Amino acid sequence: WVLMAIAHFVGGSQLEESSLESLLQVGITTVVLAIIIMILGYPLAWVAETFEYDVLRGLNNPATLNKAQKHFGQQFLPHLNTLDWGFRIGGVVIKMKLLMGVCSTIS
Repeated sequence: WVLMAIAHFVGGSQLEESSLESLLQVGITTVVLAIIIMILGYPLAWVAETFEYDVLRGLNNPATLNKAQKHFGQQFLPHLNTLDWGFRIGGVVIKMKLLMGVCSTIS
């Protein structure tokens, strides 16, 4: 969409009505696609955020680490960090950072 607008200004030619309509359709489709990805991806990304902020931070305290040391040794916290819980697409955990990157790239 942006490239078509740049080509119009660089070329100095008038846009025909049909190409203006197609440019508008591409823009609207892009915005709708970004909104759909946000609506579908937000609940999926929230699972990974819940693990990171509620579970990981809740277990990262001296009392819990002391009790877990009997069973896991010194590996409890590194083990939790490497779990990386959440929904995956193509082996990548869907997190808010990924979701925002995809949506900002689309729009």
